Amino acid sequence: MEWWAFAVLLWITLVVPGPDFVVIAQAAVSGTVHGVRAAAGVVAGLCLHGVVALTGLGAVLASSPELMGPLRLVGGGVLVWFGVGLLRSPVAPEDDREEGTGGSGRCFLRGLAVNVLNPKALLFFAAVLPQFVSAERAVLPQVAVLGATVVASAALWWTLVVAAIRTIPLPRGGAAGRVATRVGGAVFVAFGAALALQAW
Repeated sequence: MEWWAFAVLLWITLVVPGPDFVVIAQAAVSGTVHGVRAAAGVVAGLCLHGVVALTGLGAVLASSPELMGPLRLVGGGVLVWFGVGLLRSPVAPEDDREEGTGGSGRCFLRGLAVNVLNPKALLFFAAVLPQFVSAERAVLPQVAVLGATVVASAALWWTLVVAAIRTIPLPRGGAAGRVATRVGGAVFVAFGAALALQAW
C-alpha cells in the first residue's frame, strides 16, 4: 500500500480523542510548558512503540491474548490511578503552575505512561502498520519510515493541539482549571475502567 494512504489513516487516528488527547489537553490548560511536556511524553512513548515494532516484539504481544489481557489490565489500572489523582488534586493558580519544572516533569511522565500502557498504540504498530509494508522490499527500512511518520505526525498534531488550547480565549481562572482537572480525571477513570474490562 502507498505511504500517503498510511498517512491519511494515521491522521484520522490521531485526531480521534483518546487518552493521549486527554492527558495533553488537561496539561495544556495548566500551562504551555506543561502541555508541551505532556506531548513530549506521548511522543516518547510512540518512539518506544516504534522500537518494539522494529524488533517484532509488538506483533508477538498483539497476537497473544495471554499477554494482551494483563497489558490491558495494567494500562486500565494506571489510567484509573491517574484519574483518581486528578479528581483529588488541588488546582493551583495558573501562574504558579506555569513556573518550575516539577509539575511539567510529572506531565512528561504521565504522557509517557499513558501512551506506553495504551494497548491501542501497541496494536496500531503491531497490526495496522504491517499492512503497509511490502514483502517485495526490505522490511526494516519500511517499518522505520512508517514509524518515523507516526512520530513526526504526532509531534506536529500535539504541538497544534497545545497551541490551539493556549491561543483560543478559554476561561483561565481557578474555577476553569478545577473543571478541566476534574473532567480530565473523570475521563481517565472511564477510559481506564473500559480498558480493564476488556482484559476479561
